Amino acid sequence: MLEFFATKGWFLLALGAAMSWGVGYAMLGRLLHMGITTSFLMVTSGIVSTVVFGGLLLWRDWGANSKVIAQSGLWVVAAAFGLGLLYNLANVLILSSIQQKNATLASLVEISYPIFTVFFAWLFFREMHLNVGTTVGAALVLAGMVVIFTFGGE
Repeated sequence: MLEFFATKGWFLLALGAAMSWGVGYAMLGRLLHMGITTSFLMVTSGIVSTVVFGGLLLWRDWGANSKVIAQSGLWVVAAAFGLGLLYNLANVLILSSIQQKNATLASLVEISYPIFTVFFAWLFFREMHLNVGTTVGAALVLAGMVVIFTFGGE
């Protein structure tokens, strides 16, 4: 059992993230269609993130991050803020999509983000993590998006 977690733990963590996103999106759909605004949801999420992860940063992670910044320079901090902007943009876009349609369809299209991850990892870092299985999976995701766009958007 321990060997499974040592070699496949990443899969369980990713599955847990998917389940968390699923619960969250279902709740988001309900709240947005009740009239709660994107800005309210982003602010409440930001407050929770600041309290929880600000506390962890100060309590446990400050030293490790300080070492990376000292070794790599302030561009790491700028990149982290840029990443924060991108994540917030992505959240606003998906919330707006859910608000305009519904959580199910929006999330089924959003699930195509790994295809963009592959592209941008290659473009920015020249990293390629595809093999036959992941390529087939990406093709199936693209096919699913075509089906959703063509037949599921009613």
